[in-house]
Amino acid sequence: MYSLDKIQVDKIAEDVKTASITISHLADDLIDHICCEVENMIEDGESFESAYEIVKKETGISVLQKIQEDTKFLIDKNYRRMKTTMKITGNISLGVIMFGTVFKIMHWPGAGILLAFGFLILCTVFFPLAVHINYKNASKKKNLLLHIAILLGGTVFMTGVLFKIMHWPGAGMLILIGDLSLLFLFLPILLYVKIKESESKKDKRIYTLGIISLLIFWLSSMFKIFHWPGAAPLMLLGALLLITVFLPIFTWRRIKLEGKITGQFIYIIIMSMFLILFTSLLALNVSRDFLNVCVKHADNETLKNNYLENKNSLLLTDIESKTDTLGLTSKAKIIKQESDELCEYINEIQIDLISKIEQVDKEKASELLNNPRAINKKDNIDFVNILLVGKNGKGKAIEIKAKLNEYKSRIIAESNENAEIVSLLDNLINLSDKTIWEETVSWERYYFQHYPLIRVIGILNEFKNNVRIAESMALEYTNNELLTLNTK
Repeated sequence: MYSLDKIQVDKIAEDVKTASITISHLADDLIDHICCEVENMIEDGESFESAYEIVKKETGISVLQKIQEDTKFLIDKNYRRMKTTMKITGNISLGVIMFGTVFKIMHWPGAGILLAFGFLILCTVFFPLAVHINYKNASKKKNLLLHIAILLGGTVFMTGVLFKIMHWPGAGMLILIGDLSLLFLFLPILLYVKIKESESKKDKRIYTLGIISLLIFWLSSMFKIFHWPGAAPLMLLGALLLITVFLPIFTWRRIKLEGKITGQFIYIIIMSMFLILFTSLLALNVSRDFLNVCVKHADNETLKNNYLENKNSLLLTDIESKTDTLGLTSKAKIIKQESDELCEYINEIQIDLISKIEQVDKEKASELLNNPRAINKKDNIDFVNILLVGKNGKGKAIEIKAKLNEYKSRIIAESNENAEIVSLLDNLINLSDKTIWEETVSWERYYFQHYPLIRVIGILNEFKNNVRIAESMALEYTNNELLTLNTK
């Protein structure tokens, strides 16, 4: 009787190993069964290659893992319970989250409860079971740390997403911890495992390239979420490495090793491409939409500023035309002068920002300030942080805050501490620190840290408008006093 040689047996054993059969006796029985069938067909005149292809189709070697799953399902009650629970809770959590999302979009009552319940099942039942079952099915049980990393990182990240959707405190911290766990714990361990499992140096280099590319791309998404500088170049680099370098090399390598493209492999490639492109385009669209909104905001604030400045000039002219025996007109002129100086100071900061970032002279920067749509580097964050926030919070923002506070005190004094004006000014020029997610954030960081140039231009325009509104209140108060004086 014909017997297979060592190379042919090793080929069959490798295919069974590729199918991730972890029940040792089942794998041995399958190898023995396949070898016997192939030997019988070779006896009948078939070549090894053709005989093996026929046996693979007849025995379903492409679904050997399914055989193992069925075997475990029949002989292990705990495994059967876990598998059933995982399927049920997976479907329930997906359905509840889907309905919760629809309710949230439509602003229907109960959305929060549905989302919270769906994520609770997802994070506490389905995801831990899925990780545990994957660990039990793994061909090597030494990768416990890998599964712990994905369990902890994934659970914390998903919890953070829920908190973000529900606007609960601590969302940012949870997302950050989850992202960092996945980036700097799970991915490095995954790379180590893949390198250790790979026998070829080429495969090791390919896996290294893939993990590094994914790490860069994932990191860029985190930077985008938290509005940190450098998100755009990181996303571009990560997407280029994944799409134009890793995926083509990985595809070519799999085809060379397996000699064909499986449906599962095509699905993985298409989903990877879709995820990368969708994430990149979504981030770019969000950035573009955000910048366009900021441009409109800056334009509108400029128009308001021009209107308020002209209005106050006319109001001062009206004050000067009245008879004044108490020197109120002089006070009004001083208020106007101080308002102009403060607005000019803020204006100079805006021009300085644009000049340094756009690399143009002050005259050109002044033109761009009046036409913010023409600014090329609208999304620059780095220099804005350097100039306004500065190292250890010692940037220009401190000086802006001090000047606004001094101006506010001056207006209150000139208005004889009028209760109505004081109340309006407290809301208009609010210089107190802010509380975000139970964390106190300084006024300087709240308005200027991690914001792009065009957003900061709009914020500074708002400050100028607030100064003009405060000026208008003071002038109106003076004008009313003169009217009262002249009617006596």
